[in-house]
Amino acid sequence: MKQLGKNMKQLDFKEKKKRILDTAVEEFIEYGYDGTHMQRIAEKSGLNKSIIYYYFESKENLYEEVLSSIFYKAFSNVDIILNKNMEFKKTLAYLVENYITFLNQNTSLLRIMMWENASGGEHIKRLMEKRGSDSVFNMPEKLLRLLEDTIKRGKLRHVDATQTIISIIGVCAFYFITKPSNQIIWQISPESEAEFIGQRKKAIVDLILHGLLPEEDNLS
Repeated sequence: MKQLGKNMKQLDFKEKKKRILDTAVEEFIEYGYDGTHMQRIAEKSGLNKSIIYYYFESKENLYEEVLSSIFYKAFSNVDIILNKNMEFKKTLAYLVENYITFLNQNTSLLRIMMWENASGGEHIKRLMEKRGSDSVFNMPEKLLRLLEDTIKRGKLRHVDATQTIISIIGVCAFYFITKPSNQIIWQISPESEAEFIGQRKKAIVDLILHGLLPEEDNLS
């Protein structure tokens, strides 16, 4: 009976925390960090404000928890892909597939990142300092190592690895950041978007590979 009561308390804890985080995500998407108020999160989640502070202590901690969840959603599968030790072409295709799938399923989360960048990125900086040893937050180093090792083996042209990774991320994200205008300009309807996204994954991989492969591989 005691164990049942303990399990119920743990479930209650998780449910309340999830409700707070889900509501906070909606608020940060709409208003950014500065425009979000803990009282409004409390009202919309149906919980007392003191409970939110009990779980997270401050708005900053709550916001960083939301940012952390975005990083995990975006990059938690990257280690799995890298550990497969596939040839670079296949690894790149899987990485692009994974990232675009995340962007397509979580487009609204990009607004939080845009708010964060517009305010100087201080919270991401603090988050990286706190959790830099975490596998997800080490992802830039792992991707750099992948690219640099592939270049050393002569499988790619000698390119700036950092610039290349930033370019790949940018090419993947651009459509989703500017989605409303892109859908108007290119006449992408809700019915045709799934097909368009599938084509985009292939087009990005093709574009990147033709920019990275040695000339003899591009000609073949």
